[in-house]
Formats: sequence, structure tokens, C-alpha cells
Amino acid sequence: MHLLVLAHRGEAQEFIKTLQLKACSSIQGLYKNTDTALLIAGEGIYESMIKLPYIIAKNPIRVIINYGIAGALPTKNDKLQINDIVSIRTVYGYNESSPKFHSYTSCSQSPVFDCITTDQRV
Repeated sequence: MHLLVLAHRGEAQEFIKTLQLKACSSIQGLYKNTDTALLIAGEGIYESMIKLPYIIAKNPIRVIINYGIAGALPTKNDKLQINDIVSIRTVYGYNESSPKFHSYTSCSQSPVFDCITTDQRV
């Protein structure tokens, strides 16, 4: 099952309609069909962290796709373009004004990028 994660209902409406996803009564903001789940998580690190572990534990999630705003600092060798989909190796946490000494590593077969997630808008 694929899990799509979005922050706001407005962003999710077309996915819900097109994929014919139905609201789950057990978790607010979770919509599912037989092969796709969609979570409207809200903005920020903590909103996702509260709901994701439970959803992952209760469903056969193979792929998580986070739709949202992401930024990158390209190097001269990067060819990253708007709308590219990339595999993430590690997500590092950043809280207020300093890095968190936590990292979240994926089991992706071809990781390409590292990300930083923060609890404040940049």
C-alpha cells in the first residue's frame, strides 16, 4: 500500500476524489481504498509524528510519499528541478535554533538526498 501524506485538506481533495478514497473512522484525516492511503497530517514535524507510527503499524505500507513544500540547496552537480521526485536517504530534525541529534533513515534502495525538517516555516 502507498501512503500519501499532505498537510491540508485543500491539497488532498483531488487525490481523495480521483482515487475514490473513503474516510477511516478510526483515525481523523486518514482516507483509504484497497491500495492507497492518504493522511492529512497538518503542518509541521509533530503533526506527522503523532499519526504516522500508528498508521504504519496498522497498515501494510510499502511506500510513503510526502506531498508538500520542500527546499534544497543545490550544488553545481545537482540537476534537481521543480516537480522532481527523489529518494530520501536521511531526514535530520531541526528544532527552533539548533539541530536535533535525531535522524530518520529510510530503507530506500537508491537514496539520493538528505533532508532537514523543522518545526518552523522557513
